[in-house]
Amino acid sequence: MTIMYKKIMDMNGNDYAYGVVRTSDNEFVPFDPSLPDYQVYLQWVAEGNTTGEADLPPIYVETD
Repeated sequence: MTIMYKKIMDMNGNDYAYGVVRTSDNEFVPFDPSLPDYQVYLQWVAEGNTTGEADLPPIYVETD
């Protein structure tokens, strides 16, 4: 099964609670019931699909 949506991780390593990323075009889909993209996501989940895990956040290294 192809993962079509992935969770997002914040800089502290926590799941971002406001949306997911659609992997086909890297588009952010906010959790907003008024948006058609969110309704498509909900239907996709209702069909038994599972949202993929988030990628690790980037590691920032301070350099002099």
